[in-house]
Amino acid sequence: MAKTKAAPVSKTISLSGELVLGALIAELIGSFVLAFAVLNTQGNAVIAAITMLILLLMLSRLSGGHINPAVTVSLWATRQIGWIRAVGYLVAQLLGAMLAVVIASRFIDPNAVDPMTGAQMKLFAIEAKDEWRPFFAELVGAIIFGFGVAAAFLGKKEGFDAAFTVGGALLLGLVIAISGSNGLLNPAVALGVGALDTKHWLGVVAYGAGPLLGASIGALLYKLLQSDIALGVKK
Repeated sequence: MAKTKAAPVSKTISLSGELVLGALIAELIGSFVLAFAVLNTQGNAVIAAITMLILLLMLSRLSGGHINPAVTVSLWATRQIGWIRAVGYLVAQLLGAMLAVVIASRFIDPNAVDPMTGAQMKLFAIEAKDEWRPFFAELVGAIIFGFGVAAAFLGKKEGFDAAFTVGGALLLGLVIAISGSNGLLNPAVALGVGALDTKHWLGVVAYGAGPLLGASIGALLYKLLQSDIALGVKK
């Protein structure tokens, strides 16, 4: 009896499996809400962390609740997601942040005054500085944030555990970052507030590359420590 040859295994990448419309919309909405909150609270670190926590609880079962390019890149660096999904999420996040700027600008009355401070109301804006201090501040803050993100995702945390871990890590990272920068840790928000101005290339490096690199380093560090501990337990 002749043996039948097995059908060749297809190596093509399924876009429908990697890119789900619902997940992309969830990331767009999440990034919009987070950027809107940052813009309207002048970059308040506590509000940003609480917003991230709530959004993660709301969107984790739809898209994983990344809501930040730094999170997406750090999870791609640790091989938790593929590059197709990573690119799709990045585009959705950037679009969401830019949409927040367009809509937020409609709500700000140029003659309005903040009732708490008495200062004139305005959108959160970045002061361009051609120096390296903001880069290192964003880098170190993002390392802490990325470490917390990896602790949540690689540690298989769910629900409130995951939300509080990521939200708490963001708050801690922002507290560290604001010592030398505007404390964003989010390239999508940075794009929205004008921090990624090509006229000030150090600003692009600080608020664009800084969070992406830092979050990846933090996530990889957590993965390395997790692997080392797992190896020690087996011995």
